[in-house]
Amino acid sequence: MNVNNKKTILKLYDTFMDDIYTMTSKKYKLSKQLSDLEDSLNKTLTDEQRNLLDKINHLETEKNEETYKQVFVYAYSLATKLTIEGLDTNKN
Repeated sequence: MNVNNKKTILKLYDTFMDDIYTMTSKKYKLSKQLSDLEDSLNKTLTDEQRNLLDKINHLETEKNEETYKQVFVYAYSLATKLTIEGLDTNKN
């Protein structure tokens, strides 16, 4: 499924992105743990290693954002298909 051809669905994603990624208590705890571990790791790295890790993290974030969009588009499309199928009175 080509995410880029789903402009209207992606507009919905952008509109509801804050609601989708609301910080839950579990998510907050995990984020805090990750942050603490990153801070500990960064203290042991050279500047070159830290820059490399920053680039890796940036690319990982970009990849995840693209995956989240793709999942949203797929789920929305699937939900629409299921709704249409459920409304089809010609089926047994």
